[in-house]
Amino acid sequence: MVDRNEKLNRKRQQNEGDEPKEMRQEAKRLKEEPIEEAPAASTPTTKITDLNNDCLEHIFNHLKFADLFNVADSNKHLVAAVGQVFWRKYRKIPVDLYTCVANDAYFKLTPNCIWLYDRTAALKFLRNFGHVITDLRITCFRTNDAYFTELHRYVFEYCSETLIDISFSYMNGCVFSSIEKSFPNIQSVNFNYGRMNENLCQINKWFPNVRHLNFGSFVKLDDRKCIQAHYQHLQSLTVERFNSQNQIGFEETNVMEALRLNPNLQHLKVKNFPTKFLRKISKYMQRVENLEITLRSGDINHRGPLIRLENVKKLLIHMESEQQYGFMNLPFTFSHVEELRYVTDSSWKSFYLQWNAFFSKNPLRKVHFKACKLGRNAPLTIKNDILTKDLPLVTELILENCRISINEATGFLNECRFLTKFGFNFTSLHEYEMLLKLLGTVTEWHGNFDESNRYVELERLMIKQK
Repeated sequence: MVDRNEKLNRKRQQNEGDEPKEMRQEAKRLKEEPIEEAPAASTPTTKITDLNNDCLEHIFNHLKFADLFNVADSNKHLVAAVGQVFWRKYRKIPVDLYTCVANDAYFKLTPNCIWLYDRTAALKFLRNFGHVITDLRITCFRTNDAYFTELHRYVFEYCSETLIDISFSYMNGCVFSSIEKSFPNIQSVNFNYGRMNENLCQINKWFPNVRHLNFGSFVKLDDRKCIQAHYQHLQSLTVERFNSQNQIGFEETNVMEALRLNPNLQHLKVKNFPTKFLRKISKYMQRVENLEITLRSGDINHRGPLIRLENVKKLLIHMESEQQYGFMNLPFTFSHVEELRYVTDSSWKSFYLQWNAFFSKNPLRKVHFKACKLGRNAPLTIKNDILTKDLPLVTELILENCRISINEATGFLNECRFLTKFGFNFTSLHEYEMLLKLLGTVTEWHGNFDESNRYVELERLMIKQK
């Protein structure tokens, strides 16, 4: 065994001796030379802030609302790109600084509003996105003056150039108490609940280009003469009658002077003024196209000839107490109304019997009747041929809280060829299902049934012409 190994070693040494000398020296050098490690990969030096806004917008476009909010608050160099994404996604959604309510989440996003509950979050939101907000709602309920002073400063600093609509609710008298800057682009201003101090009552100063001025419910004014001014662009005005007990609303003299100074009003909404006063201001209402009147039973006392309002195309009347013949005592007559909305405690039947003459004299396209109390249990018994005769051009008929039968519904759908929307009440889901069977599976009508209110709304599908 040993002899065999020795022979193999001798043979290997003999073979190595046959190799060229240069090869043996190179192999020895490579064996003794240390192996160098490969150089490490270089670390990239490009940061996210080095990207242009187009690239950043493409990236941020995939983020949700909360992530956009956090990114904007993390680096000032990213605010512009995030703002563009916010403007593209959410510019049409109003922002409500509803910081008076305790909530676990600092914000809530809905299709109709962005709610901000946390005070710190509200200020950060204005700082980061104020330059793209167009519709802002400020709720001042149960908040201290120091916070709202800071909030108003942020609103003026970051939103004054972009806001188009602004609303104030539950004002505590400190709004705009120490600010001296106006909103040049605001067109719509809304006040609801709370007190307007003398500074805020300078509406022409704060909102020089206002077009829509709405004083909602329970607004106390330190200066009721604030509407007794000429507003260069005013088109819409909403006012409520003065209530001495609560010290809210406007005196009749305030409203009359406001109408005299602003003769180009197209939309007028008056609440709780007596019909006697409506007669007085009728000469200032000849250009009004959209008229809304809210009446109480004690406000209806009409005597004298009717006054024609030729330009009214949209009419809304709200009877706050049950008085079936109250609307007949209005001092007005109309001939060009295309849309009618009537809210009352009466039933549809009494409403229709009293308004059929009105129907025949106006080219009505949309009729919305809402019975607040009595309608659900009062079935409709008007014949379909009478409805189609008096409402030949109607495209939308909404009978809210009005119960009708299946036969009445199908008959009206078949007879009224221009109708595109029909709303009413059934007594049960079973009636709705029977109606769908009668209409057939192949039909141009489709609908929804709200079980909580037993309300049915049908819409006609548009058939494409070949």
